[in-house]
Amino acid sequence: GLMISEFPWIAYSVIKEFASDIWDGFHVFLIPFTFLKDQVLGIKIAGTFLTATLLIILYWSLAKLKVSKKYFWPFLALFAAPNVLFHFAMTRPHILSTAFAILLFAFLARGGIIGVFLTSFLSSFAHLGLFWMVLVVFGVTALAKFFAEKKFDWQNGIAVAAGLVAGWLLRPNPIGAVKIAYVQIIKLLLEKQKGTPLTFGREIFPLEWET
Repeated sequence: GLMISEFPWIAYSVIKEFASDIWDGFHVFLIPFTFLKDQVLGIKIAGTFLTATLLIILYWSLAKLKVSKKYFWPFLALFAAPNVLFHFAMTRPHILSTAFAILLFAFLARGGIIGVFLTSFLSSFAHLGLFWMVLVVFGVTALAKFFAEKKFDWQNGIAVAAGLVAGWLLRPNPIGAVKIAYVQIIKLLLEKQKGTPLTFGREIFPLEWET
């Protein structure tokens, strides 16, 4: 609901403590797939749809960037490393975040300030915890343009910032969402580096220099 006041289902989690969601847009995206009677099938269809969406956006971005052999690169990306296909087939918002980051780069490189705003907005709304991907993509392209053209890309910078803020605010409890994002991005990193035994998933392991 829009006026959520509690979240009792995850009793021992910061999600309950802060009563918010950093995956709001992704959960809105999933709603149509919940209407199926077989919800396991719904999850599988949603995962297939996400993978197809990523590949289509990658192809469209390559076409916008005028990259040769644009039909070939999406399939190479899909099989680029042993664990890539596994992750791309998951029903998780990271797929959308990756797609939006690729699309943002295309708009930043070839123009389209409305596209820059919308992709930044959708990325923040779908998965607030990966907002930094938008900043990295913008930072790299802005730096390249600065060295090439000797001017800062301030218009796209404003569009990126506005999109991120809009995607953050368009949720029932934006302050709670920021607190959860802090736990996921900063606090988790600090705990991992301290060697806290959070070993229920490989992504929770401490970061080694090879990583």
